[in-house]
Amino acid sequence: MIRASSPGKLVVAGAFVVLDGAPGVGLAVSPRLALALVDDAEQGWPVADPFARAALLAVGLDPAHPPPLAVRSGFPIPVAGWSLGSSAAHVTALVAALTRWSGRPLAGRDLLVASRNAHREAQGGVGSGLDVACCALGGVAVLRPGSGQPPPEPARMTWPDPLGVVVVRSPVPEGTPDRVRRYLRQAANPSDGGARARLVHAIQALIDSLIVGGGVLESLAEVGVREAEWLAGVAPDLAPVALPAVAAALASFIDRGYVAVKSLGAGDAVGVFLDRERLSEGEILEAMDRAGLPARALAPDAIGTVTGSGSGHTGAR
Repeated sequence: MIRASSPGKLVVAGAFVVLDGAPGVGLAVSPRLALALVDDAEQGWPVADPFARAALLAVGLDPAHPPPLAVRSGFPIPVAGWSLGSSAAHVTALVAALTRWSGRPLAGRDLLVASRNAHREAQGGVGSGLDVACCALGGVAVLRPGSGQPPPEPARMTWPDPLGVVVVRSPVPEGTPDRVRRYLRQAANPSDGGARARLVHAIQALIDSLIVGGGVLESLAEVGVREAEWLAGVAPDLAPVALPAVAAALASFIDRGYVAVKSLGAGDAVGVFLDRERLSEGEILEAMDRAGLPARALAPDAIGTVTGSGSGHTGAR
């Protein structure tokens, strides 16, 4: 048995606009997806899974003659609606496990390149790779301006320890791939009055804040404002449904500069970023519970994808 695990991800900045060559910031988070390749001729390879097919192609195996293995994969908790990048975590763990099974294990940037290729193949050539970078490498990942084709860079920065993360689940059943397709249709020829340029500037300012380690919460708040402004002009129906209710429930904290509330990637979930020196995740969760909004506190994950055999894991970023 070959095992692999990958963290989830959050697209902290750059929702949708990263698909057009803008910069973006991603963060790997727990919980982690666990995957196992098991000798099981009866169950066999998941031939109907486009990500499994793409993973075979990415590692040089023939989908017409898949290995005699079954794939068992999943998070320890339900993740639908939380914008955690389940497909990115799944395909990255699968590529890592397949290359270990074949005797040619990949890690680090090599794993990122192969997994990004597989993820894009399964999604019809669409995807910035920011989500896969988080899953493959862990920690903070950065997509630089205009680098939509090369894989994102592992960032030489750390997530600030005082900055907490709470995610509010989307009430919308529509998946991220469907939302991306709607965005690409609606934003083919946008006229945004300079909103995109202001958003790109705000994302770059966030990257600079992460590098120097100061002003990150304020930069996140500005990115949230600019994302909402830009999206209102190009695809207004893709704004997170729960965002107004979350902002209303946390209005006093927002006014005092304790939290930033914004969208998370192309999914419909909402991110709440908080200064833990001024309030706790528990206070945010209580406010969300009073508002009837399902929410979870998440922890950054700096490890990235690891593989192993039997019941243990070994591996490197």
